[in-house]
Amino acid sequence: MDAIKEYAKQTNQNVAVLAVEAGNDMLLTNDYRTDIPAIKQVVANGTISVHQLNQSVTRILRLKAKLGLIK
Repeated sequence: MDAIKEYAKQTNQNVAVLAVEAGNDMLLTNDYRTDIPAIKQVVANGTISVHQLNQSVTRILRLKAKLGLIK
């Protein structure tokens, strides 16, 4: 993870945005005050599509249903 943080720092990018762009459906962060607005910004400018986020949410909800966590 440190390599990703260093790369993000060198390229002036947000780690969470890089993770979503790479196809991660779920993120763990301790810097949500920065990460959530950064993700919202790239969705607003079209870098990440709402469709991509919707696909991630669908996969998460399907897994939760499969595990019996939701009905």
